[in-house]
Amino acid sequence: TLCQGQMMTLAQQVPEPATGTSATGLPATGLLATCFPIPMPTEEPLFLLTAQHPPEMIALARESLKQLAEFEFEAQDLGQELGVAYEELTLVYRLGEAFSGTFRLEDIQALAVKEIAETLEVKRVALFRLDAERKGMILAAGLGVRKDHLGEVRFLEGKGLPWRVIREGRSLIANDLSQFPEYEPSGQGEKNLLLVPIPSKQGLIGVLSVSDHADGTEFSSKDEKLLTSLAMQVGGAWENARLYGETRELFLNTVEALAAAVDAKDPYTHGHSRRVTSFSVAIAEEMGLPIMDVANIRIASLLHDIGKI
Repeated sequence: TLCQGQMMTLAQQVPEPATGTSATGLPATGLLATCFPIPMPTEEPLFLLTAQHPPEMIALARESLKQLAEFEFEAQDLGQELGVAYEELTLVYRLGEAFSGTFRLEDIQALAVKEIAETLEVKRVALFRLDAERKGMILAAGLGVRKDHLGEVRFLEGKGLPWRVIREGRSLIANDLSQFPEYEPSGQGEKNLLLVPIPSKQGLIGVLSVSDHADGTEFSSKDEKLLTSLAMQVGGAWENARLYGETRELFLNTVEALAAAVDAKDPYTHGHSRRVTSFSVAIAEEMGLPIMDVANIRIASLLHDIGKI
């Protein structure tokens, strides 16, 4: 208010009756005081208010204060960047550790949406996966979404913001949805969207979408960077689950071939191994055994007469 952003000399100080000081806080000696604006990284400058001093001393003080202020703001920015990097690395580590414990696609997707929702503090998370023909976008998993939409094609080719992300091959921040003609309301009343592509060795295979921060703030480049890292984790996990499924299917085909060879040696027991397998798996599932135990029982049942070969 005193300097109005420019160097100026204040009028002679008028003493306050009670304190003997001027309204600016300087001693009311009748000396002139000079106000110097100091450039700052923020919109609001800092001012140096001083009585009469040599110009070189004032210049040195201004420059020193300017450098101190710049160092302080740089330290704050660096601290924020380090905090973001730590948060990103922590989440990536947690997801990697969680994904390493399972190859079931359903488990991977459930873990991913839970961690993403908690870390980004968003109201909704949606995992969209391209179908086999790459003609539709399937809602593979989600949090805060309609359960009856899970497993369904939500966006046909070329429709909606997820297809724009696939087409352009880059993430999209939509804080003002009215500016995006491709946007198709989900019925959830979202106000802000952040979408990133999910990559794999075969190319883009889906889209990861989040909507609405819990505190109502808009999405930023920080959120985009973090979600992009998570999408890469999800893409790798999907790829591993696919390879594991193909390998396991090949293994089961081999086991069934061996079981068929056992049954073929004796017409009386033809189909015996398959019947034992059906009964054993049904009992295991009725008992509520873990999925991996049921899978092992299936294999053991098929091979229980392997010694006959």
